[in-house]
Amino acid sequence: MSHASALSSRSYRDIAIVLRTQQLGEADRIIIALTQQHGVVHAVARGVRRSSSKIGARLEPFMVVDLSLVKGKNLDTVSQVVTRKAYTAAIMGDYDAFTVACVLSELTEALTTYDIEQQVAFFNVLAGALSSLAQASHHPLDVLNAFALRTMALAGWSIVLDACSVCGAAENANYFSPEYGFVDAGCAASLADRFYPLSDAVKLYIRAVFQGRWEHVDTLTEHTVRSRSLYLVSLYVRWHLEKPVKTLDALVKDTNAR
Repeated sequence: MSHASALSSRSYRDIAIVLRTQQLGEADRIIIALTQQHGVVHAVARGVRRSSSKIGARLEPFMVVDLSLVKGKNLDTVSQVVTRKAYTAAIMGDYDAFTVACVLSELTEALTTYDIEQQVAFFNVLAGALSSLAQASHHPLDVLNAFALRTMALAGWSIVLDACSVCGAAENANYFSPEYGFVDAGCAASLADRFYPLSDAVKLYIRAVFQGRWEHVDTLTEHTVRSRSLYLVSLYVRWHLEKPVKTLDALVKDTNAR
């Protein structure tokens, strides 16, 4: 087989969202990206740190690109990049949006280590979240809460919103369990893990962000409802992932301090 044929057999294309980058050597970068069809890929982009590079700016975090890659033993290699959506500048120009985008990236990497069957749906949720942050369509914390709940559901950990997730009782699920989500008083008291009371406002908010009822979410002005919901969602994420998401924990701490 010729060298050209060998390269062709190992080449593939996909739509990708750049999650983060790492420096490699003097001029290269490792690109960590979520692709629509191949999950998270790690690929070397040669020479992109040189000022003469024509593709370096297209491979910054939060860019949506068409990628051409060549499979390698340990790392793939980027051969071509075409910009689809340039979100980097807008997101990095807003501290709150940037902070949330970093959480989205870390949470994406954490969740995609599991077997996610609906890869395209996961990709679309992330793309939509980054678009919302770049365009300031919704409050950044609303975007994060919605993203976390929806992607947890895609990973197999969907929260039950209309009943106690333990006994199925349709009323009085007024407590939150990091393991189970919404639970009623009787079930909460029987659980080994700690549980937290839910206000009506927080329950309505969590339901609304999960279901994408932005007409309700966007009218919310109470910081305490957003921050309390974020705290509960972070507990749910940590319980099921069985490890911390560092950027999420830092954001929760910062949000509660405001």
